[in-house]
Amino acid sequence: MAAPRRPPAGTVVLTYAGLYAALRFVVEMFRGDLSRGYIAEVMMPGLAAFLRVPAREPVLLSSGQLISLLVITALVLGRRWLIRADRAIP
Repeated sequence: MAAPRRPPAGTVVLTYAGLYAALRFVVEMFRGDLSRGYIAEVMMPGLAAFLRVPAREPVLLSSGQLISLLVITALVLGRRWLIRADRAIP
């Protein structure tokens, strides 16, 4: 019986960074820190109702949320690279 295969090196760090970026994205929705500025403002009454914020307020994309999206994208690509590199090692 073969030993169970271990996840590729770096998986824990990538998982932590991904979870942090996702948490940061969500927290930024509720901060109400208007002085820092936003990249995009979108009126989405359905999402505003789901988040329990006034429907007339726009859903905003802050710089922190944009960075979180970029980090998550980089982590998905990094995870794919780690899996491919791990398969190449005999």
